[in-house]
Amino acid sequence: ASLNIITLDLSKSFVDKFTLEYRIGGKYFPCHSKSTQLAIFQSAVSTGATFKPLDISHVTRKPMHTMHLVLGTHYDKDLFDYKLRKREASLQSAISTLQPYLRDCVIRKPNGSIIFPVNTMAKSRKRAKYNKEICQAIQSRGSAASLEIKIPIRWFAFELSLPNKSIIPIEEALSIGERYGMNEEDTKQALRYFHDVGLKLYYPEVTGVVFIDPQPILEILSQLLALTYVDDVNCRDLILIDSKRLSLSATNNLKEGFFNEDIFDLFKSKEDVFSQPQFQLPDLVKLLLHLHIITEVVDNDKGRYFIPYALPSYDDLVTLTMEVTEAKPLLILWKEEESEQILPVPQGIFPLTITLLLNQKHVKIPPSKPDCYKYRDAMSLKITFFDSHILHIINHYTHIEVYFTGPPEHCPQVRQLVIEAIDHSTEKMYMNHNHVTAFSCPKEKNCYCIVNKFPRVTNCTCPGSADTIRDVNQHYSCWFKSSGKRT
Repeated sequence: ASLNIITLDLSKSFVDKFTLEYRIGGKYFPCHSKSTQLAIFQSAVSTGATFKPLDISHVTRKPMHTMHLVLGTHYDKDLFDYKLRKREASLQSAISTLQPYLRDCVIRKPNGSIIFPVNTMAKSRKRAKYNKEICQAIQSRGSAASLEIKIPIRWFAFELSLPNKSIIPIEEALSIGERYGMNEEDTKQALRYFHDVGLKLYYPEVTGVVFIDPQPILEILSQLLALTYVDDVNCRDLILIDSKRLSLSATNNLKEGFFNEDIFDLFKSKEDVFSQPQFQLPDLVKLLLHLHIITEVVDNDKGRYFIPYALPSYDDLVTLTMEVTEAKPLLILWKEEESEQILPVPQGIFPLTITLLLNQKHVKIPPSKPDCYKYRDAMSLKITFFDSHILHIINHYTHIEVYFTGPPEHCPQVRQLVIEAIDHSTEKMYMNHNHVTAFSCPKEKNCYCIVNKFPRVTNCTCPGSADTIRDVNQHYSCWFKSSGKRT
């Protein structure tokens, strides 16, 4: 993730919602989901991968941070110059809300503009001009978006000699390594390196196979999720061996995130995934649990496993109403370590945190009720420390918001539970622990009161900070007071 190219369609508004489509077998099927190009841009620049420190062995020089290049397609100068200026202004405005995080992370043209417009139907001479301009822009920031590695040449020969298969047993990989004078540990070290740089997948703690091509695994997960948002029967027939074998109740349960492992037996792509006897259906489930993509749920008649990624995104037409409680909501923010500026929430953190919370014995998925939410970015969870109460946790993309409807004396345990899950998520994503607790400033809408060590409040820039600290002490102390009880 040292260079991230984001493609936007200049012929369409950046702020208008459009229906997402799923493509399979060369055909497109509409999904019951809408988004905007601006939202896609904001999600792309805040994906968790861009916040990871580069922790790869054998790196001799590495970039300071991820760079982004915005490619604008469907551009015809005679028709779209005025639209280009409008799109540029829209994008600049979006970036201003993420400043200064993006100030040095987006590659710009010499005139300061962000978008590199191209007409993909242009003839070769014009296309060469586009190519030169983009290459020069990338090269001008090359030191910020490139890395150097130094590895044994036999590792390259080993990688090139791996068979053209999706999955091979580790024994086969070790045998290939022996051809190049590599002992078992040397071969495993090479596999760990190729895993780190994303060329192969290697999980020795879970399975005895090497994923030469991870596409079949990604394909079966993609198709599992496609069943949650595409109702077209023709699409289901392209995915499933026999779509009639998937009952209506199983389909509806999957749309709520619940499923049983036998659903994988219905996929046409299963033959590629289970091509080796060393990796079968139980091994796939074990791998997904290990990666916290799914979690096992108990006492649930809708399914044995839960996958938060299957849930729909929160629809802003639905108002999230919270029970008025004595405990005002706790916020969790991310800060850039050197400048201490506020960052967007790293995308990927939220569903991983939900999965890890559900692994705790005191956390369950509550029954479907009007006051409980089940979205990919807004979840209600039942907390059973001393009784059953509801925790609402919402991803606002600038921060994560935590509501607790139970007695205020339980707030410290809830805060510890959520923070530990986010800490664990951070470690799983190989990110720095640069998240902090905070509260909404009572005076300024876009200002946060960051808690350093309660009741010490820092980074609140609004006037009258003494009044702000008193307000925090009065309304938020329940999150930090010790109840004397341990869970």
